Amino acid sequence: MVFCYIPKISCTEWKTIFITLKGKVNSSLLDLGNVHRKYQRHLSFLGSYSSRDQKRILENYKKYIVVRNPLERLLSAYRNKLAGRGFKDYTFQVEGKKIVNRYRINATRESLKYGNDTTFLEFVKYITDKKTEHLNDHWDRYTTLCRPCLVKYDFIGKFETLSRDADYILRDIGAPTEVRFPSRSKKHNSTIETVKTVDKYYSQVPAEYIKKLWKSYRSDFDLFGYSLSDVLNVTSIPEMNTF
Repeated sequence: MVFCYIPKISCTEWKTIFITLKGKVNSSLLDLGNVHRKYQRHLSFLGSYSSRDQKRILENYKKYIVVRNPLERLLSAYRNKLAGRGFKDYTFQVEGKKIVNRYRINATRESLKYGNDTTFLEFVKYITDKKTEHLNDHWDRYTTLCRPCLVKYDFIGKFETLSRDADYILRDIGAPTEVRFPSRSKKHNSTIETVKTVDKYYSQVPAEYIKKLWKSYRSDFDLFGYSLSDVLNVTSIPEMNTF
């Protein structure tokens, strides 16, 4: 089988399951914090195969993808990778410094040096800016990461129904019944909690940038059946009437 994992859509859990299914590492010893670095070498990636074998695999293997409302994923990426990251991850420290340098007037020396206090609005400006040529995988588009217009996926799962869809995928590929997708916490499952969090951050974003977000990620919205109104009350924003 082929699975196109997308950062910030439970990709750590998916990788853990696939590593377990390959039998390379004792599942009881797996450390989620090291899945991407220490254990990822046990997985096989499509890019490591010849063009001929890639074509054969894509034609004959079952193919799966799990997606999420783009706005929720972007917020999750910001909160996890840029909000107060400090020295924790050099890659995102570089991103933070780049964002602060580009958009903040009278930035402090500390902010310019560490980029660890990037605001959500600055982040939105950055990912919708035409000058930003390359997007990090954590906020790049699904259409770029997984090529759904070129790859005919057999099953498209949704983060919003992850427990059900993950169970379907595991049974469909013939995984042992004892292999289950990790249960999501009650807080993670709380729609009210999600709505409050999304509203808290996106209320800081002017309508003109909400429009830019939609235009930038329109292919992801359209292809996978999402809309702005899924998570935002767009009718309450006067500027959105012409949207």
